[in-house]
Amino acid sequence: KLEWHIDKQTEAHIQSGLEEIDKLVDDLDLYILRFDMFGREYPKTVNMSPDSFNEQKLKLLREAIEHQTEHMLKTILGHGVDNHMLGLRVTAESVMGKLPDLFTDPVYVECNQFRLSTSQVSTTTDALICYGAVVPNGYGAAYNLHTDSIVVCISCWRDCPNPDISALRYGEALRQAFEDMHEMIQANVELAKINTVSTESKIPEENLATTKENGESDSAEKQQ
Repeated sequence: KLEWHIDKQTEAHIQSGLEEIDKLVDDLDLYILRFDMFGREYPKTVNMSPDSFNEQKLKLLREAIEHQTEHMLKTILGHGVDNHMLGLRVTAESVMGKLPDLFTDPVYVECNQFRLSTSQVSTTTDALICYGAVVPNGYGAAYNLHTDSIVVCISCWRDCPNPDISALRYGEALRQAFEDMHEMIQANVELAKINTVSTESKIPEENLATTKENGESDSAEKQQ
């Protein structure tokens, strides 16, 4: 057993934190979607890539998959524009003491509003894993792919000024999308196989060349 000796100020901060957590809990709108028409094994029955199929369900548009994958890879390799802008913003604020107009421009602010935050959190048990939306008028969607079912924990904030924001409404729309995709694929299995999009990320040739050159240089130095 640990005994903590804290001063009044620290105790006040702890109490304030507890009250803030209670407010967030009360404000959270949570809906659990349990979809049992198919699960992660279904794509294999129609010879589709599970990764591409799951992304199609969430994004609904094939072009969005390719576009998102391309930009994700660029970001991983350090070429994402948001990385550079973040560096400039932090540097400017620390040097100038305030943000330049560029970073308070409505367009820049809007570009950093991520209204849909999704993440696959796979478990072998029927665990419910969720998180809140990252913006006041957005959604959080953590999904768990089981063998023959899918569980999606959808969240948003009750105090959102937009009355159309609803975890239940989003869940019902997602369920309908799942059912529509299942019906479409079952009716056009061969076409689905042909048009499967691979979401495997590949390092561009120029990066491979750079990596190879660096590797050869390291080897040469070691030999010397």
